[in-house]
Amino acid sequence: MAGPGMLQSGLSRDLFVEWAPDKKNGIVFTGYSVEGTLAKQVMMGSNKIIQVDTKTVLCEMTVDTISFSAHADFLDTLNYIQKVLPPNIILVHGDSQQMKKLKNELGIEFRDKL
Repeated sequence: MAGPGMLQSGLSRDLFVEWAPDKKNGIVFTGYSVEGTLAKQVMMGSNKIIQVDTKTVLCEMTVDTISFSAHADFLDTLNYIQKVLPPNIILVHGDSQQMKKLKNELGIEFRDKL
C-alpha cells in the first residue's frame, strides 16, 4: 500500500521504482493524491512510462485505488489485514517507535498463521 507522501520521496517511492516493472506486483492507493505528484500520475494510469527524476520507469504492476482512512486505529488495521491476508506487510510511515509497536503486535497476532 502506498503510504502518505504521494510517492514523492522515501521508502514508498524507492519501492515503487524497484517493483513497478514487474507484473506480479501491485500498488493500492488509499485515498486522494495531489495533481502533479508521482502517485497521481500512477493512479491516472494514462501512460505506463513514468519519469521519476532521471529514471524512466515502465509501470507494469497493477494499480488500484480504495477509500481507506489514514487514521485507522490498531483494530481497524488488524481487521483489514485479516480480510486481505497479504503475504508481506511493510510499514513505511509513522513514528518509528509506534511502527515497532505495531510490528510486534501484528507478529503476536499472526504468529500461528505464518
